[in-house]
Amino acid sequence: TWGDQGSGRVTIDASGQPKLSYNIGAHDQRSMLDGVEKAVRIAAAAGAKAILTHNVHLGWQALPEGGARQEALEALLRKVRAAGVATPFNQGMFSAHQMGTCRMGSKPASSVVSPTGEVWSTKGLYVIDNSVFPTPSGVNPMITSLAIAHLLAQGLKKTLGPRSRL
Repeated sequence: TWGDQGSGRVTIDASGQPKLSYNIGAHDQRSMLDGVEKAVRIAAAAGAKAILTHNVHLGWQALPEGGARQEALEALLRKVRAAGVATPFNQGMFSAHQMGTCRMGSKPASSVVSPTGEVWSTKGLYVIDNSVFPTPSGVNPMITSLAIAHLLAQGLKKTLGPRSRL
């Protein structure tokens, strides 16, 4: 299956601050490791002399020239697989484009926001960014994000009426 399957939670702690948690499930761990392995193989094929993966605690791994290169590459990949991705704080992870986290749809049972961007459960609260995508796009979402934001902002402007400064 393509795409991540995990989920996270945002809660409020005792001091009123948001607390974020995200546990990486088995499917997502396998997908991430598969992607890292492919990226490492591509870098090696392009002539990289050393590679640093998401497992920064492993440090830079040298890839010598000549006959030892392939064994060094396979050794690096064994280390990456052994380190995995599930242990907290052993690698840097981020998402540059959060897509699909507040899915837009036609029914509250299968989405967070309506086609206007209004949160089904909270009248007057609108989400107008790429989190309303139905799923992550798999490509850079810049143009689509701009188009969705413009479309939803224009609809919100009509809803708010002439006093709106949107």
